[in-house]
Amino acid sequence: MSPPARNMDGGLAWTADGRDIVFGRAGWLGKSGCLWKTSARGGEPERLQFGQEGGEPSIRGNRLAYARQLINLSIWKRTVQSAQSASEGKKFLVSTTVESGPHFSPDGSKIVFESTRTGAYELWLLRSDGSNPIQLTNLNTVKGTPRRSPDGAQIAFDSRAPGNAEIFVMDSRGGAMRQLTHESSAANVVPSWSHDGR
Repeated sequence: MSPPARNMDGGLAWTADGRDIVFGRAGWLGKSGCLWKTSARGGEPERLQFGQEGGEPSIRGNRLAYARQLINLSIWKRTVQSAQSASEGKKFLVSTTVESGPHFSPDGSKIVFESTRTGAYELWLLRSDGSNPIQLTNLNTVKGTPRRSPDGAQIAFDSRAPGNAEIFVMDSRGGAMRQLTHESSAANVVPSWSHDGR
């Protein structure tokens, strides 16, 4: 899934005295949005202590209204028997946050996926039976679309860690990330490996 909307506009409103602007930074596919305040003269925005998952603020006097968007994505699993199969899938990874972007290892024994269970999009790895989840990244930034290399040794993914969306690779067991793209003028997202893994 392509993520250009990860930094969607979350709306804005002027405070009653006109000194500050309250605005929302909406999330992408369930990544928590939140409310921020900044001076009308500029400067660093301040995250408000309330308004988690908040956006589209409206202010009247000393009252603030805002929309709260909650999205829950789960990963499902099923056996593919035939094109005509009517068997139902079963929820495989279920939480109150986002579980998305699953990708099997070449031998089918493991699944890499993205999750917001720690508050930000991070990459996780677990066995294909759902056991032994391991967090692979811990950068508190948006990351997504993990893809295992054909030999299973590496994972390619996109991340906004450098500010712009870029493509990275890392060892399939975790560890240091290596940035492959460096283009500040374009978003580089949704990587896919060639068949020879090069």
